[in-house]
Amino acid sequence: MTVNKTARVQHDTPTKNRFIGAMEATGKLHQSAAKYGIKPSTASGIWTKYKDTGTTKNRPCSGHPPKLTDCTQRLVVRNCVKDRRKPFQQIAQDTNLNISERIIRNAAADAGYHRRVARKVPFLTALQKRKRVVWAKEFKSFGANGGT
Repeated sequence: MTVNKTARVQHDTPTKNRFIGAMEATGKLHQSAAKYGIKPSTASGIWTKYKDTGTTKNRPCSGHPPKLTDCTQRLVVRNCVKDRRKPFQQIAQDTNLNISERIIRNAAADAGYHRRVARKVPFLTALQKRKRVVWAKEFKSFGANGGT
């Protein structure tokens, strides 16, 4: 078994706060970090963050907010279910949102709807239905053992 050298460790807030208290008391980074089992490079980052922001709370991460909220995602899925043969691009236009076909497809897939081509099946005529019933009655005695 190999050891993952890039495993990240999140230190809990009380530990970080105790480290900050030790830093303010002693001013020695390596000594304060060793006291609470924090790597010096991590301790340096925590101390820099505390000096810049006045807190050890994690900063908000960068990234684009999602295009669909929970409400709009339910709307998209509802439209997909309502007319299963409607193209995704048409659904995107019908929702009056500026979203792409790919976002619609991903929203449907997240809800468990994976589109497949729906085959058109001809309806049975009355004659075909009668013939099926006759056939079923004739071969009703055949079971799982092959008719013996």
